[in-house]
Amino acid sequence: MAIPPLRVALQTNTLTNPAVDRARPLDELHKTVFGQIEPFRRVCDYVGVGRLLPDVLDELHWHAAQPEDEAAHRLTLESLVEAWAASARDAHPHCLAVSSGYPARR
Repeated sequence: MAIPPLRVALQTNTLTNPAVDRARPLDELHKTVFGQIEPFRRVCDYVGVGRLLPDVLDELHWHAAQPEDEAAHRLTLESLVEAWAASARDAHPHCLAVSSGYPARR
């Protein structure tokens, strides 16, 4: 179950004090957010989102706390905003419709 690790990631990280002491490269994390997590979120695949999101949140906070330069900081924050949105059940209101039996938008 992904809820406990997700809760820990959301509650323990800050922009200046990440919960981890290392992270994957920023471009890899950005690709994970926009190429995997976001598509899972669009079709309300909470298992897929929950499997990837805790580590990604931890690692993006690491990059936010020590950006290489302004461009990296902007990319980190853009990715972090999308990752946080994926953690909110109502980030896509149509998910309520899907969970009620209506077909997902593609």
